[in-house]
Amino acid sequence: MIGHSFLDRSEYQRLYFHPIGGSKYLVYSITRKGANLITHHQPHPVAKITYYNKSTGYPYLEHTLAIADFGIALNLTIRDNENIDLIDSNELKINLPVKTQQKPKPYRLHTPVIHQGSRISVGVEPDYILSLRLKNEKQLAFFMVEIDRGTMPIERSNVRQISILRKLLAYQAIWQSKIHQQQLGWHSFRVLFIAASAERVANMVKTVNKNVLTKGSPVFLFTIKS
Repeated sequence: MIGHSFLDRSEYQRLYFHPIGGSKYLVYSITRKGANLITHHQPHPVAKITYYNKSTGYPYLEHTLAIADFGIALNLTIRDNENIDLIDSNELKINLPVKTQQKPKPYRLHTPVIHQGSRISVGVEPDYILSLRLKNEKQLAFFMVEIDRGTMPIERSNVRQISILRKLLAYQAIWQSKIHQQQLGWHSFRVLFIAASAERVANMVKTVNKNVLTKGSPVFLFTIKS
């Protein structure tokens, strides 16, 4: 399919090898030509695709694959559960307010954040969006998911720099000011951080508990990648 220009792959993958010999599994991505072919042969529009296949670097690709792994595992786990319905980001988007649906990034939220006397505007965009609902009930439980690979500092002295603390402060501010109700139409939400290790989770929980703005917050959930 690469010969027909329907698929492509990032150049960085040629540089990474298993320590015991041989290359890692290669990840292929669809090209504009491939997306056009799919669109031509099926009635529903294909989601917008950005084409940076050859220049895609290691951190971005690995993080994207981790998000995909989570989504697949979640859907497989709940698929045969007779008591729970799963609705993820694409299906949820249909029920967002019209103005939000029209945004290029409908799940990107902005809020003022205050830390150590500094006040700045921060934008956050969850890695994955989902809702769960018990069968035969109308109420949905909304979740924003952050897939943490352990590469981001948990804290930095300057809140203008990206960190887990900055994300915590932003989500807390969004919850308190009810921005989620205005932009997403959700009554409430929780943020699930999926971390790479128990030590990483412990450090995140410690950060939540020692900050006056997040201590005791019901917003955050933490777990370890299995």
